[in-house]
Amino acid sequence: MLKQSRRTVSNVPRAGILVRDPLAPLAWDRERVIVFLASAALVTNWLYHMIAALYLARTSDIDAASLYSSLDTVPSGANLILGLSLLACIASGTLAAFDRFRHVPRSVEIVFWSIQLWSLAIAVPFYGTDLLGTKFILRGHSPALWFPCFLVLAGANLPRWRVFTRVITVLCLATALVACYELVTLQGSNRNYVLQKLLRHITTLSLPSIWLLLNKDAPFGWPGRILPFLVFSLASIVSQTRSWTIIAALGFITWIVTSLRTQQRVVVGAAAVVVLGVVLVMGTDRSSGGAFSDALTSLLERIDEDSRSEQYQYFFADVAPTELVLGRGPGATYKNFGNRDYAFLDNGILWMLFIGGIPLLSSYLWLVIGALIPLVRRWSLHSDIASSAVLVTWLLVLCGLGIFASPGFGYYSLFVCLIGGRAWALIASPDKACGRWGAGK
Repeated sequence: MLKQSRRTVSNVPRAGILVRDPLAPLAWDRERVIVFLASAALVTNWLYHMIAALYLARTSDIDAASLYSSLDTVPSGANLILGLSLLACIASGTLAAFDRFRHVPRSVEIVFWSIQLWSLAIAVPFYGTDLLGTKFILRGHSPALWFPCFLVLAGANLPRWRVFTRVITVLCLATALVACYELVTLQGSNRNYVLQKLLRHITTLSLPSIWLLLNKDAPFGWPGRILPFLVFSLASIVSQTRSWTIIAALGFITWIVTSLRTQQRVVVGAAAVVVLGVVLVMGTDRSSGGAFSDALTSLLERIDEDSRSEQYQYFFADVAPTELVLGRGPGATYKNFGNRDYAFLDNGILWMLFIGGIPLLSSYLWLVIGALIPLVRRWSLHSDIASSAVLVTWLLVLCGLGIFASPGFGYYSLFVCLIGGRAWALIASPDKACGRWGAGK
């Protein structure tokens, strides 16, 4: 009888235990908090880069090497905004970790903790007592740059992607408008001058604008989808960045092909792109005294110029292949042009090997891009072409097709991690597939 009563007690009060849990009243709101924090991470990070972009655009005598990487060119107050973005990113991923791992493959959980622990392990010998200081958070090679991977967990929430889509669209449109202003106020076509004006806008627009172009359910209709991509393409040409121009061309071709396959009104869309493009080009060229024409001519003249081989020669002359197994650590440099210490490389794959070796590279690729393989293999079920296109493009960028862009705490990097989480969620939830070619809601 006693055993029977114990069984009854153990079975009945379970609902009561949940009611008495102090966190139970907030359990229903956890998903909203995760989405809010992840969106806050995107918005504050975007705000930091807009402040940096506007500051750089109005600062004279900026060295070309410091256009993107040097924090000395950014107002000190902007670093506080970047810190808030970092905290929001970590908080959203931490909350998501409590229950999101059951919605993604077990390998994602293992790799997620692997990349965080390995990053900290290689940081301790280098930073020491400064591990929790501003130098750790803001340094270009800091393991804090791998904290955006927390957004992979926050992004694995398909029902809440309506919110993420709106946030991304608004930020893209805002960036496009600012970039348009910079384009029409150009006072020449000198490449360093134009990069100083447009570089951060190009990287901020790059991947999100491609995603929006391919996302048939993006808000604000055609203008919301076309304008950011069009501005990104025009800015890439005017700044004479061959890699981003090629990526823009690939994005446009992908949009044409997928639109034809889904029988969308591709002719109307293409005509709208052409008309808007002509208007922007004419406005830019007239206001800047022929900057677009000069930039296009210069871009075509150097289209087949080899600007990577010499950098690789310097790199491998100083770095032995065996050093790439575990990496040189977060403070690593190599002898580059003029025998000076150089910390960056226009190849994200080699750069990650240089910093953290095979453990860091393999963990990052699997966590952020790993869902691409099963997503493509099961395309008939999931078919999120927009997310797939972003992951493929990011892989091309990591292989060297994209300058001033590498894994880190840039807005585009946070966006890619969010898309990586969405891709893993699509794989784990085939019943929530989003149309044959559309990006879904």
